Amino acid sequence: MTFWLIVAAACLIGGAALAHPFLAAGPAGSGARARLVGAAAAAAIPLAGLGVYAAVGAPDFERIDAPVAGDPAQLDPEQRRAAIVGMVSGLEARLAEAPDDLDGWMMLGRSFAVLGEPDKSVDAYARAASLAPDDAGVVAAFARALLQRDPVGEGPLAPNVAEAFERLLALSPADPLALYVAGRAARDRGEIDLARERWAALLARMPEDRPERARLQGEIDALAP
Repeated sequence: MTFWLIVAAACLIGGAALAHPFLAAGPAGSGARARLVGAAAAAAIPLAGLGVYAAVGAPDFERIDAPVAGDPAQLDPEQRRAAIVGMVSGLEARLAEAPDDLDGWMMLGRSFAVLGEPDKSVDAYARAASLAPDDAGVVAAFARALLQRDPVGEGPLAPNVAEAFERLLALSPADPLALYVAGRAARDRGEIDLARERWAALLARMPEDRPERARLQGEIDALAP
């Protein structure tokens, strides 16, 4: 259970890392648009902290022989990272022997996100999504990993991001982040009525006290008639 305890402790920090590309200031996807995407992400992502582990279950990590002394919650960041890296190596070795282990790929994707390795996180989640293409939770994890790696900016969405969120929206029509990103994808394609429909659905789900409502309404109003 050592792996479980270490990664659980790390995920208390990792949730902030996962949200960072949506919420942090920066020239490409910053300001009000980034906060709007962050608001949708906050409403949609049940993956921060320990949620992902409750969702995918706990594989038998006793089989990963990498003991760590002490309480993992008390490890400093460098020790925690080193511990997770070691455990991830064990998980990768296990997945090489059991490539159809969906839970293992989900764990690996989340662990790489915590470690700040978005490309590897995307690859792991992509493998999971190939194993469970109709599972909304798995596809959501893959789509959000892509968005973490390639945040929404001022220009058109990356094609793989647009495709992943269209796929997610088909599986989970009320997902707030999917509604926003798929709305952007529709706008990029020139499907203005569809973009308006998706963003209006998101606006209807957004709490009245969220400041991002005004930004979203502005984006809706700015759509060509």
